[in-house]
Amino acid sequence: YQQLWRTHCAWSDIEMRTIVRAIPVRLLPPNPPARPSFVVINGSKNTTRITCVHEGKVIAHTSTRRSKEYKGTERRTAQAIYSVALDFGRELTRSKTIRSSLFDLRIHGLQKNAVLGLLDSGFQFNSIREVKNPKFNGCRLRKPRRL
Repeated sequence: YQQLWRTHCAWSDIEMRTIVRAIPVRLLPPNPPARPSFVVINGSKNTTRITCVHEGKVIAHTSTRRSKEYKGTERRTAQAIYSVALDFGRELTRSKTIRSSLFDLRIHGLQKNAVLGLLDSGFQFNSIREVKNPKFNGCRLRKPRRL
């Protein structure tokens, strides 16, 4: 019985070698994880900063302080924020890759005019997320009591 089994197995191996041909397979490298593309609008009391990140790399950054048009207290006006965001968006949407890609919008602080400026310039947003209560270093501790 064992001898019959060995001859059967040997016969099937030979048969398989002649029938089945090995096809060379070229393996593709694994896809890297998708890197996010987003625009961050960070608004404070005196100035508004706008940063654009495309596929994990910062490609552009601007603020109302960098603008030559507005000085001093004019920087915090709604018109200044809108015009800086509009110019920033127009400058970036000249590139075809940025014009065709979708971005996530993250807003720190209330900056409605910056969002309107970016939308009017042709940016396309996938989602808009407002970040509330941003982290900071905390309040100052009270002085220790002397005895």
